[in-house]
Amino acid sequence: MFFELDYIQLQIGDGKHSILNSSPKIIGQLKEKGIPPISILIKARSPNTIMSFSSRNLSEKDCVHMFQAFEHIETDLEPNLHATLMLVKMPVLVEQTREVIQREQDRPIWMNI
Repeated sequence: MFFELDYIQLQIGDGKHSILNSSPKIIGQLKEKGIPPISILIKARSPNTIMSFSSRNLSEKDCVHMFQAFEHIETDLEPNLHATLMLVKMPVLVEQTREVIQREQDRPIWMNI
């Protein structure tokens, strides 16, 4: 689901967080508006990982294509990433995500005024 920047700003103004399926372009727009996002890439270890986590019946070929697409996304996002997490088990992923968010929230934000 994609949100408009105005909606994201409204949520942040209310002290809320948002988890976004985003793109390098949106991350850049957030930064331009003074909203420094915490960018985390969740990466599959292999096409088989995608197949095991998918709720859809994907073919092996579809999973290989998705895995290759993720590699391109990682290249595009790399300059803006705070962490890359491997999709292994959901409880582990949730805990690692929490740790990254906590670590990044505790860091000072430097802004040009």
